[in-house]
Amino acid sequence: RDDLLLVAEVLLRRESRVSRQATAGEEGRHDPLLTTELHDVLRKSPENRLKWLQKALINVAKGKLHNQVVYNVIAHRRFGISVPPAVNRQMHEQAFNNLHHF
Repeated sequence: RDDLLLVAEVLLRRESRVSRQATAGEEGRHDPLLTTELHDVLRKSPENRLKWLQKALINVAKGKLHNQVVYNVIAHRRFGISVPPAVNRQMHEQAFNNLHHF
């Protein structure tokens, strides 16, 4: 009976899985709203600047973006030019509510 045993070897090659955190981080870097170049941000419409500010403050809170970079953009004199009062109020509230990050 022992001479009927089969010798077999099983090999399994697994592909490494990419974690959700790694893919989320890559998506955040390629998001066009998160550019920190001053001339790119200033070219945006006031409503899109508000959206950029909200996303930038979220990324500062998560530690994905350095607070000094965002501060340099929002402290520029042209960041608030030609912004309607309602949008300006929202920008002010967002910056004031996240002041502890700066």
